[in-house]
Amino acid sequence: MLCAAKARQAAPVLRHSTRLGIVAATESEAVWVRRRLDRKAKTVGADGVLWHGVLLDLEVTLLRCGVGPDRAAAGLHWLMRQCPLWGVLSVGFAGGLRSPLATGDAVLATRICATDSATRCIMPDTEWAELAAAAATQAKLVQHQGMLLSSTSLVSQSIDKQKLGRQYGAVAVDMEAHRLGCLVAAYQLPFATLRTVFDTSHDSLEFPVGRFTTVDGRLNLSGVLGYVVQHPWSLTRFPSLWHKSRVAGRHLDAWLLHFLTLLRQHRS
Repeated sequence: MLCAAKARQAAPVLRHSTRLGIVAATESEAVWVRRRLDRKAKTVGADGVLWHGVLLDLEVTLLRCGVGPDRAAAGLHWLMRQCPLWGVLSVGFAGGLRSPLATGDAVLATRICATDSATRCIMPDTEWAELAAAAATQAKLVQHQGMLLSSTSLVSQSIDKQKLGRQYGAVAVDMEAHRLGCLVAAYQLPFATLRTVFDTSHDSLEFPVGRFTTVDGRLNLSGVLGYVVQHPWSLTRFPSLWHKSRVAGRHLDAWLLHFLTLLRQHRS
């Protein structure tokens, strides 16, 4: 179903909502939010894990949903049943599709599209997009504006990323943002995404990442160990992955803090 059709069938805005929803796919992305939450309460379900808490005086519910658009959709529906929200923020990493993008750079999505041609592009909330740009500047991040492309599967090879960049004119690729944005529109809530670059357009991820995460986005240690036993050479590649995760995560952490500070001021 087209996003526009979903918007026409939208549910009414929840006027008395007090919580901001933050959605991350994996633990390596969610941890940068979770570690800063005060007064955390945890809820575990079939569609992910929720942490309710306070961040910079904002009441926040963090969802770790697992990888992919279907997991994101199921997780968001579950989140909306658990607590009313006044907005949803998608946070995490993205793959760069153009050569100037480097690990840790901020992707300022002017529109979010999907590789599925049956769906239309969506726009992030205008005011939130402005706050995201201002926050990235305050965090002193290198910024790239343009299309964020959502794929239904992981784009791991450099040749495929560069091809997508040329085909769609996109700057970066993720897997969850477009589906989340479409569903949030059905609730008539503001939506935006904060994505920092993990792998660049010249990086090929040589690991079966699906084996490294559980369905709800945790690190699958048995999957990692099993792969290492079968492919001992892979040990030499893990330091690079760890470094990329730390750089992208630290930059995401700084960006998020500035964004939430501006968002709190904007709401007051």
